[in-house]
Order: sequence, then C-alpha cells, then structure tokens
Amino acid sequence: MKSRFLPILFLLTLGSAQAITQTISREGVVYADLETFARDISAGMAVGSASPKVWRLAAVGKDMVLVQDSNLAQLNGQRYQMAGKTLLENGKGYAPLDSLRALFGVNVATQNAGSGSSSASAAHTSSSTSATELSSEPVEGAPVEQPNYSRDAILAAVNKVRAQGRKCGDTFYPAVGPMRWSRLLEQSALKHSKNMADKQFFEHTDPQGRTPQDRILGGGYVGSTTGENIAAYYTDDPDKVLEAWVKSPGHCTNLMYPDYTEFGLGVYFLPYDKSKKYLRLWTQNFGG
Repeated sequence: MKSRFLPILFLLTLGSAQAITQTISREGVVYADLETFARDISAGMAVGSASPKVWRLAAVGKDMVLVQDSNLAQLNGQRYQMAGKTLLENGKGYAPLDSLRALFGVNVATQNAGSGSSSASAAHTSSSTSATELSSEPVEGAPVEQPNYSRDAILAAVNKVRAQGRKCGDTFYPAVGPMRWSRLLEQSALKHSKNMADKQFFEHTDPQGRTPQDRILGGGYVGSTTGENIAAYYTDDPDKVLEAWVKSPGHCTNLMYPDYTEFGLGVYFLPYDKSKKYLRLWTQNFGG
C-alpha cells in the first residue's frame, strides 16, 4: 500500500529580488526582517515612532499595515490573520515569512540571520505547519455556515488540471486521466478537517497517531494507494485553494499522480476566535 501526503505551500514570483530577506526563527515559525523583505520586493516602508510600533509596506497594488505584538495584518483595507505576531527585536520589525509571501503573492530569497545560509524558499516536509494565503477576519463569535460547494464543479476543476501536462517543481507530468468523486474519501477528508479545527493542529498525522492511510482505509475505502493534501487559513474560495496546490510542487504531484483514480474534498470552518490559529481547514484525500 502506497501513501503520499504533503502540506501546503503557496509561492508566486513578483519581479526580481533586490536583496536577500533576513530571517529568524521563534517558536517554530520563520520570521522575515521587514526592512530586507521590503527591499527584496521593491516596496516602500514607513515605521511609526509611537508604541506599539506600526509598520507600513507599500508595493504596486499592495498596501499593508502591521502592528507590534498583533497577529493581524491589514492589506488594502482588509484584515488577515497571520501565523504569528509581528515582533520588535533589537530595533527591527519581524513578521511571519510565509504569511508575508502569501499576502504579497511573492517568493523571496532568504538568509538566516545567524547562519549565513540562504535559499529561494523554506523547505517544507510532511510535518510543516506554515501558513498560506490568510482568511479575512470576520466578527468574533459570529456564527459561520459550513460550506456547501458543488462537487461537480470541484471535480471538473481538478480534472481540468489533470488534463494538461505541467511541471510540478522540477518534474514534468504529462496529462493524465480524470478522477471520480468518492463519498468515502470525502467523508475521511471532512473528518480530518473537523479534527484539525476542533483540536487546532495542522498535520497529516493526527493527535491520535493516525496517518492519512489509516484514516482513509479505516473509513471503509478499499484501494492500493492513498494520498492527502491539506490547507489552512484560506479564503472561502475552493478555486484559490486549488490554484495554490497547483503552484506547490508536492501538492501538484498529488494532483497529477496517475495512480489516483478518485478523490474527495472535506472543508470545515470555525467562527472567528482570537484564541484559535486555524479557522479554515481543507483536506483532499486521494485513492486508487
């Protein structure tokens, strides 16, 4: 039995790098130095003198405001939840790197401020909890309706991706046949999304120690291969989630994997709560 699963990463390239973004790590989150990040994406930056500090980054079509010790970012008048708070350390401002990348829609070269090593993007493994594009902040405590997306529309969108050959990272995958929708895979995906929301974790292996394969087969699915994509922080638009998965090499590979013949998507939303990190959870389970 084969099992394939990867977390989510959403990167786009905007222009050429003007500098290397300096980074630090705090409590498992990679933070970008705002000054070098702004230079890297050719954005202007202003810093307020009052306390708490306020940073404003302005690029073409983007105007972001960050406030010290807040995990909210204001972008073009909309508020978004980030993977961590904006920090002030040694006179410098820092914000979660992956949140900045997603909100500005850019990839930047990075260098750990203490190591001297650099790379075009952070490495992500199956235990990664990095944030991607972030969801708009609703009113705290307001009720939230669970999504009721058209299965036919989602199935058609995924099969449209598979119908065209594409590069996933450095590997080219030829066009591959369409998949079917599986209610069993939908059910296992929905249970995992709800579990991640209720227990506030973002992993393929759940707190009970069950892998995607364990959950999929335990739900009654019969097949020789299984896989999983997950996402968090997204807006309510499934097309944006799919677009991000296509742009991530690992998730793109899952989408184009020829041994998969069916899939199901499960989405679970929580009402806004400042104490919770994950409010929009998406799971896509594959089988074949």
